[in-house]
Amino acid sequence: MSSKSDDLILAGLGFGFGIYGFFWGFKRLRRKRLVENIPISRIKTWMKILAFVLFIFLTPLFPAHAQSEAFGGRDWIRFLPVMKISYISGLYDASAIIHVKLSKELSKKEINAVITLPENIPFKDVSQRLDEFYGDMENIDIPIIYALSIIKMELEEKSREEISEYKSSLFEIISTILP
Repeated sequence: MSSKSDDLILAGLGFGFGIYGFFWGFKRLRRKRLVENIPISRIKTWMKILAFVLFIFLTPLFPAHAQSEAFGGRDWIRFLPVMKISYISGLYDASAIIHVKLSKELSKKEINAVITLPENIPFKDVSQRLDEFYGDMENIDIPIIYALSIIKMELEEKSREEISEYKSSLFEIISTILP
């Protein structure tokens, strides 16, 4: 008979621990959800709002670089890789918009003379070619848009003389603009 009483005692203890474990699990679940629902971004939100307000009020004190002159090699060297790809993408987007706007007024040949970006080449490759181009310090003052024209000339396998003439004309223009 002792084995039956031992079995009942063990069953009772098991049942008790089961009930205890059941409610203990719900208590842990409630605490977990409480911790998960604590808003941790309140400080971040205030910092974002403060940064935005400061940006709005301080922006007029610092004139934008792009408003007064084109980006050149000195700027390109400081760009992060993601910024380089974004900048190139923006140039291509602007080129497409200009292409659509000018298509009503100019012939395709005239448009291609104005829009001189390399075609059928991934942005990453264009970025690498610009890195190589601006690796030569002689090219550092050439604006990016004209550097892209030179890259297009190289891809079209134009002669070195044509490219040199184009660069010379750019240097003449740049020398009148830069002090």
